[in-house]
Amino acid sequence: MRLIDSISKLFSPTRREDPTFGQMTYMGDRLKYWEGKALFKPTNVSVEVFVDGSANDDMALQRDVFEQLMNEWSSFGPAIDRLLIERLRDRDPNLRVESACSVFEISSLSVPNESITDASWEISFAQIFNPTRLWTVRMKGLSPEELTIDD
Repeated sequence: MRLIDSISKLFSPTRREDPTFGQMTYMGDRLKYWEGKALFKPTNVSVEVFVDGSANDDMALQRDVFEQLMNEWSSFGPAIDRLLIERLRDRDPNLRVESACSVFEISSLSVPNESITDASWEISFAQIFNPTRLWTVRMKGLSPEELTIDD
């Protein structure tokens, strides 16, 4: 191998193709997570995923967690919906919105490398009429804990 190839390999990101998370890029040993995109089936939207794991992780647990999140969406999604609508109404009391899906679209979520029961993770939403503003719900297991808005 030529010296230039060896040096280039040191500085180029690690990539992989995953059956669930698509083309992924490893963000390094310091951060220990992968970035990719996946179809979030309950909303039929392709979302950015931030998947916890090491460079050589097989992603089996993370795929299971992601699948569980999709399967359980109907049980915890309504609580997120209420939280988003409540905060939206706090910001604009004259706004008449009954469902978060008419105002928000899931843009990203983190996928923990542990059982979802005890995991801390996040799910972010973009406002349809203001897609640069992210509304991020911090979750503990399947319960929303906090909502932050990136203004």
